[in-house]
Amino acid sequence: MNLTSDEIIQLKQAFNLYHLAEWEELRRRVEAGSFGDPKTSLVARLMTKSLEDVDEHGKGTELALCLHGFYLYYQAKYEESFDSFWSAHQRQSGWGSWSALGLGKVYSDLGKWEQARLWLCESLRLARQDADFDRMAECYGALGEVLLRTQHPTEAYELFSTDAALLPPGSGERLRLKNYQALCLGRLRKSELAEPMLFEGYYSAQNGAQNAASATFSLASLMTLSVLHRNRVLYERVKDIQANNSHSDTVESITQMPRGIMAVCDAAWCWFDRDALPLGSQQRAALDDKGLMALHDASQCFEAKYPIEHRWGVSLIERWQEGQQSVDSHAAWSKLSQRGDRPPSPSPVSPPSIIDRWVFDVDLSGGDLIQELSSGDVSEAWNKLRLFMI
Repeated sequence: MNLTSDEIIQLKQAFNLYHLAEWEELRRRVEAGSFGDPKTSLVARLMTKSLEDVDEHGKGTELALCLHGFYLYYQAKYEESFDSFWSAHQRQSGWGSWSALGLGKVYSDLGKWEQARLWLCESLRLARQDADFDRMAECYGALGEVLLRTQHPTEAYELFSTDAALLPPGSGERLRLKNYQALCLGRLRKSELAEPMLFEGYYSAQNGAQNAASATFSLASLMTLSVLHRNRVLYERVKDIQANNSHSDTVESITQMPRGIMAVCDAAWCWFDRDALPLGSQQRAALDDKGLMALHDASQCFEAKYPIEHRWGVSLIERWQEGQQSVDSHAAWSKLSQRGDRPPSPSPVSPPSIIDRWVFDVDLSGGDLIQELSSGDVSEAWNKLRLFMI
């Protein structure tokens, strides 16, 4: 696929506007002829056509391999997306920041924090060389996610703030970043700051799939705070809002994660309540049933695209019912842990930029996502909601 420099610029702009999380919606609009601007339509067709340029042996142009990698990434096909990004990166042409970003995001989703940081900083270095501010912003945001999930909320807040500063005026990503900044404040136990930001994020969301998704994430984040801080008043307030939530079902595919987390929070509050009741009481049995039903709902939300979260949901059901995980569950955790260990595990050749060196001063050695999620009993499990970007 040969593109002019103008077409490459247009392609990057379209990528930022639609993002691959909404790839199927983009494809639907292209097929329906919904794009009035011929240039935008051309770009969309180039994006769609690029999938056809990757053959069954994983060969294709670097652009096609990058796009194909993201397409697979958002379907949680991590091994295939990794291979596509790595094949693209080895070509070392004009899309290195994209392929490095993809590798970093795959490692991040699998809880391989050190590798994720290496590749995201490599992407940031290449994006800075290209003066690609959109990619720089995305790298800072992705690095913020890594640091927040490894319990470094202060440093993560700085990275999300840098991400926000690089966004163009009117960007739809601002709501998402405001939610992330609020998460950092919540992890720092500054509820008086975090809660108003999340409520503002919810109420300021207007029509449209992306804003509706941000609103759902805001509610899920508030429910997570209620569990982490054992704040029943906050939980009941969010439940009242949830009961009157009129957002369209058309955003269901991009709200599976927050809806799953909200179901886990419902189960957590059932656990808190049943723990205060005597063994054998009808009320306790009813709360057991309600909590387990919520966990089954959560597992269904996670099943299609979130393998680690799905396994966590299943293991919570086992621990609630049996007091421990099954042999099959331990084997499944082990298999998930090995998904990010791909021999050889490549690392960027270039050292990190001096500008980004401070990110490497943060100690990530103590955080192992799968080990933390797979350990402990149910009463300890709810505090592990802090390990998610909710």
